[in-house]
Amino acid sequence: MIQFGDIQGNSLVAFGRAQEAVLLWTFDPRADCRRWVAELRPLVTSCEELLSYFRLEGQLRLSETPVWMCLGLSHAALPLLLPEAVCSTAPQHMRWLEIEGFALGETPLLPQGVCALAMAVSIVAADSPAALDYAIVELGNHGKRFGVHCIAVRKGRRRDPRNPVEVFGFRDGISKPLVLGVPSRGERHLTRARRVQPGEFILGHANESSPQGYPVADWMRGGTFLAYARFAQDARAFDKHTAGLAASVREAGYAGVSDEYAAAMVMGRWRDGTPVDVSSSDGRWRGDEDAFGYGVPGTAQRKPPLTLCPFTAHALRANPRNLLSEIEGPESEGRHRILRRGMVYEAPESDQEGLLFLCYQASIRQQFDWILRRWCLSPNFPVFGGGLDGLLADLAKPAIVGAVAAIESGYFFVPSRSTIASI
Repeated sequence: MIQFGDIQGNSLVAFGRAQEAVLLWTFDPRADCRRWVAELRPLVTSCEELLSYFRLEGQLRLSETPVWMCLGLSHAALPLLLPEAVCSTAPQHMRWLEIEGFALGETPLLPQGVCALAMAVSIVAADSPAALDYAIVELGNHGKRFGVHCIAVRKGRRRDPRNPVEVFGFRDGISKPLVLGVPSRGERHLTRARRVQPGEFILGHANESSPQGYPVADWMRGGTFLAYARFAQDARAFDKHTAGLAASVREAGYAGVSDEYAAAMVMGRWRDGTPVDVSSSDGRWRGDEDAFGYGVPGTAQRKPPLTLCPFTAHALRANPRNLLSEIEGPESEGRHRILRRGMVYEAPESDQEGLLFLCYQASIRQQFDWILRRWCLSPNFPVFGGGLDGLLADLAKPAIVGAVAAIESGYFFVPSRSTIASI
């Protein structure tokens, strides 16, 4: 049974507000950081609160929408905030943490930037810029009372929270995993999707490999790991790159390939989210949003080459779907999934825009790190010599396209509300 009241919001249940911000915090051992967290606890939103709000949202006209918050802690903060719990962790549980890499403070695959100094992170969500700004100021003033300082604020937005679009103009947030025991909200046209065990995302629950889930200490139950990254995106560089691809394909004899088609091949979807397998998009596609053909047995024979989703498409590399079943067996399709929460950010002072990427999972090594290292940035997935992810190839060195750059990233543990109460 999932204890929604003990699990922090934005994990199993997304905030999904129009305005959100990532706040990075630092403190030293002399700071009264335990009291800081204790006084923040009433502000930390639970999944139960979110579910209750969403149930009422469609029935009532709410004049004021609440501000929601999620709190994560770095590996360096845990011994300061939970010294008794961490020190008393059983050896077998500590070994799992060490294998996970989190207890060792493993450097993320991407550049850390200012996250290398962060001891904590908070995700704050509101419906208006004014409400978000007010919350950020109040949280900053509250932290200063205890010697806790906000070292970075990254603001994100969704013009239409129900139909988010990223910087390159593609519909975002499609095909999130459906979690067993979690009420669905807003997922449409996922006719092939099956529900994934909650232990793939929340510690202390059954996962796809074991009814017991991962071997974790009591203080970790109900918690989850957060991977955060900020990516700069250059829309002009992306359009230039896809136009060049289209020209190359036309020179190879496929005269009907447009720049828009080449962009869809890079992403694996048309801009409205339609799978690239559908030969064109008029914005009215209402079929299965996971209806991809990857050239697997029974598919390639029915479709000409340029209507198959290419092996380098981002939609394939980040979530291989039925292709993974063909490679590793049907039981593998629920593994290595993440609960992705993304939003567009703008930095007017540097004329930069891009993606604030957050994802929640029970194992960074088996999920976020696996997807990025073994799928997106491996030249030999899903087949030997298949190439890199067509969108994220810039994260390899040297950059190939110049459209995506990783600015900062960090890993955090998001404890249950009962663990926060014990601090």
